[in-house]
Amino acid sequence: MVDHLQALAAAERQSAARDHLAELETHMPDDPSKTALDRKLISLEEPHEVQWWTKALGLTEPELRLAVRNAGSNSVEKVREYLAQKK
Repeated sequence: MVDHLQALAAAERQSAARDHLAELETHMPDDPSKTALDRKLISLEEPHEVQWWTKALGLTEPELRLAVRNAGSNSVEKVREYLAQKK
């Protein structure tokens, strides 16, 4: 019984950690010196956001700019949908 409860607790911790990482991946600080989370948009005018999103999405800067343009939106959700369709 104790092993079962420990396994459930470990699974819940792993799930919470995955959820937290997913949340962080879709948010970008508006100002690199602030800790507040930005909206779920990619700002191509902010160099720190371009750098962050290229790393987060595994793209080069030109690929990121093209993905935003082809997605028809700078919404992270729309860009991810475009990239998923492209695969």
